[in-house]
Amino acid sequence: LKGLLYVSGDYYIRNVATGKYLAYGEAEFIMDPNTGEIYETHIATLGEHGLNFQLTNVGGDMYIIDSKIYSNHDADSEKHYLSTNNLSAPAINWQLTTLSNGYYTLSIPEYGSGLLSETSDNNLIISPSEANDPYAQWQFLTHAQMVESLAQADRSNPVDATFLIQGAD
Repeated sequence: LKGLLYVSGDYYIRNVATGKYLAYGEAEFIMDPNTGEIYETHIATLGEHGLNFQLTNVGGDMYIIDSKIYSNHDADSEKHYLSTNNLSAPAINWQLTTLSNGYYTLSIPEYGSGLLSETSDNNLIISPSEANDPYAQWQFLTHAQMVESLAQADRSNPVDATFLIQGAD
């Protein structure tokens, strides 16, 4: 989807530089070395196969990005958002900024001015990237657009259809 995105709905989120998609990572335990407090974090990763994220507009250019995937040990429907700092935290509001090329940057204003970016080893970071950096640019694709891309498939141009498999891991 290019242009203004103010419509709540389901989208596959693809990095412009690499063509990789936001995908589901695992919950991980980390310990704050200063306090000894243990946090559980959801880790989003990048992969060849996209995950269908639900975007909910919460006003203007602010969205909640919901993976719709629960952790293995807690099926609380309020605890499966992209980039919460622990499983008990509320959803984070992401700012989607439309660029002149029709792509988007993703940022969390309450955490500063960094942009969600991909690193060379396929990790996600909030970094001081510039909006013109393709590693910090994102494309939002609907399910229908993903299906349409299958029409371009042939022997010399294979197209991945894994997104059609529900619950693919």
